[in-house]
Amino acid sequence: MNDSDSYNPIMIHSWPRAIMHIDADAFFASCEQAIHPELKGKPVITGKERGIVAAASYEAKNRGVERGMRLFEAKKVCPDVIMLPSDYETYSLFSVRMFEILRRFSPVVEEYSIDEAFVDLTGLRRLYHSSYKDIAFKIQEEVEKELGITVSVGYSLQDTGGGREGAWHHGIGRGEPDEGACQGRVKTQKAPRPHHDTGAQHTYLSRGPSGRQGMGHRAEHDRAA
Repeated sequence: MNDSDSYNPIMIHSWPRAIMHIDADAFFASCEQAIHPELKGKPVITGKERGIVAAASYEAKNRGVERGMRLFEAKKVCPDVIMLPSDYETYSLFSVRMFEILRRFSPVVEEYSIDEAFVDLTGLRRLYHSSYKDIAFKIQEEVEKELGITVSVGYSLQDTGGGREGAWHHGIGRGEPDEGACQGRVKTQKAPRPHHDTGAQHTYLSRGPSGRQGMGHRAEHDRAA
């Protein structure tokens, strides 16, 4: 028996990879509500300087306001909507702080957009004495507590063995369900993913207007909000 036959160390990559996806909810509008607490619970849109809706809070979306609408159209469907100019410098600061929080939990963070990232949680259960779901919850709570914005997270466990790769995806939502969310039944779609993902389907949970948790899927990602 040679050395290669007798020595087969267990490496961290022998275990299923745990990848978390985090996406801020209605990011630009949420930043404005975090800075100005008096705006919380009110229909808020950004993009006043452009004459169109760049981002809308969930309160505005629930009243029929959509991204890309002209301001007069938004005012027509939601007369009490609050229109604000976009403050991209402030939104960038929120983004930087959010990514800093993520890196407290894991050194491997892939920034996907200004309000979205993938975090490698592989091997961190022993460090935090928690399940991957609990770690994702903790990250979600830290972001919300420190920044005052809500985020949705999902995590996947991917088999890295020699056989067929598989993935089990779970999600944890906050606030109102995003556009297209479907309460009471499961739908899936391909989530945005980094180069190392397998391309499997990604399922999320969201909270409905009643506060009850239901299952749903993320709508097409609103890149600007």
